[in-house]
Amino acid sequence: MSAADNTAGVYYTRNGVDIPLVYSTGSWIGGINENQEWKLAASTYGGNGSDFYPGPLTVDGTATASPAVCSDYDQVFVIYKTLVMRHKQYFDCLLDPECDTDELFPLGYEIPEVFYAYPANGDVDENQSLVLAPFYDFDQDGNYDPSQGDYPFYDFNNEQDGCCDELKGDICLYSIVNDKGNAHTVSFGDPIGIEMHQKVYVFASEEMNDVVFNATKYINRGSLSLSAARLSHFIDGDLGNAQDDAYGVDAERNMVFFYNGDANDEGNFDSDIPVLAYKLLVGPPQAANGEDSDGDGIIDNETLPASSSIAVDPFGLSLPNTSSGFLNWMNGLYENGTAFNEQFHNEGYPDGTENYPPSDFKQVISAGPFSLLPEQTFCAEQALFYNFSDEGEIPALQGFTGLPEKADAIQAFHDDCATACLTPTVDITVEAIGDGFTFWNITGGTTYLWDFGDGNTSQLPFPQHVYAQNGDYAVTLTIENECGSASGAIDIDTEVVVGVKETVETFALYPQPAGDLLNLRLEQKAQGALIRVSDMTGKIVMETRAQNELTQINIANLANGMYILDVLSEELRLQPKQFIVRH
Repeated sequence: MSAADNTAGVYYTRNGVDIPLVYSTGSWIGGINENQEWKLAASTYGGNGSDFYPGPLTVDGTATASPAVCSDYDQVFVIYKTLVMRHKQYFDCLLDPECDTDELFPLGYEIPEVFYAYPANGDVDENQSLVLAPFYDFDQDGNYDPSQGDYPFYDFNNEQDGCCDELKGDICLYSIVNDKGNAHTVSFGDPIGIEMHQKVYVFASEEMNDVVFNATKYINRGSLSLSAARLSHFIDGDLGNAQDDAYGVDAERNMVFFYNGDANDEGNFDSDIPVLAYKLLVGPPQAANGEDSDGDGIIDNETLPASSSIAVDPFGLSLPNTSSGFLNWMNGLYENGTAFNEQFHNEGYPDGTENYPPSDFKQVISAGPFSLLPEQTFCAEQALFYNFSDEGEIPALQGFTGLPEKADAIQAFHDDCATACLTPTVDITVEAIGDGFTFWNITGGTTYLWDFGDGNTSQLPFPQHVYAQNGDYAVTLTIENECGSASGAIDIDTEVVVGVKETVETFALYPQPAGDLLNLRLEQKAQGALIRVSDMTGKIVMETRAQNELTQINIANLANGMYILDVLSEELRLQPKQFIVRH
């Protein structure tokens, strides 16, 4: 998946088969500069159907991105919340004198590769912003380095006033794109200098597992001031058979929807047909007026609702082929600039008396106008979801039962920064590490009970286990939080070499973090062993010898950061340990 392709997938599972409900989505943004020139960027079908290209822009006002930058950032970074929780647990344990990492992670801890690739810092030598993707600065040095405990930012401690600059969901897909990387082959408009930080996130819990959230931070890196700007979203909803869909709008809820236009979906759903909805959760910024217009206690944080919507019928209206046509659509007009009969095309819920023929419809929902100044930042968020019900006499309309209530619940969940309690679900991942396995679940909880299928259990959230014998085992998990519990299992083939494992002894290192002196406590028979300290690249930075049961190591000359300490002894096999230096 390209970073510039912001297509979001929603699937409805019927008889064990996932049926796609949406073909593509895309963002449009445009406005007028001081010279009364229109600037515009749009995306419809990803790939060649997008004016957006991967990567950040320069922050010097030129708002440029080289082909090399676009190539480097042409990826989507997939972050699992529970892996961030595991990373945090490990580094928190290192700082806690009462916590033993060998008990929590007896097989050691490996930082996920995606944490290193995560685009937290830009290249300041290339005039990029130092801080790009949000991260938690564990060592408080201003730079992102997972080996020092830093991690992609989930707000575990509720430190954020707003929820735009944080990752959300059990799985979060992060990407950075811009509208200056190459030509605008979709909208044919002149570029703005917009940098977009996109988050697509989902929850595995039953309450929200049919919703895809999309949150985008827009940053005007250019020198243009735009007025009369509009933000629009293009949705091509395909309910199984794409040729027999109908459409409508709930303007009060800033929501457009697609439903089946006849009683049968010709083999995809038959008469078991959901409704697909696209809802604007947060729009672009409202003009500042020095007032708290929405009564939330914050002045000038109000956002704009949807201002118009239009529907696209390939047998009637096709996508514009000029920039002015795109801009007219964004303003709720026909491509030639004349007005529609309705501000919102086909507003209201259907009752079965509609007389237009079903087709492969697309919709565009817009919000504005607003102003966009150089260096201005704002966030916009949407939800793409479906609703199904078996209530009602008309099968094609059954999905509307409970749809408004579901849309309101999604809005309320979002407005609470997606922090409301959700029931956990069991979806276990197993990773081989050393001669054992580490386990984690896609959703977190407050209590865990793991059964490894060989008579051993664990109550740790991220347990590790070594099987004594090769074989197939059913690993089960019961997980709970304040909203409920769930149980499930996964079958694994251990592929473990059978035999007596060499005993691995441990040693104590303290304090954590250490300043100028590090204490090493060893068993008596390991005295005289070689002590070797390496940095996280593997470079040896210090060697000394263990003198007594307690050895003090002078680390005053080591820079702040994380290191690995090995004790090399002929008598014992000793597991390396990590420690942090912080002067």
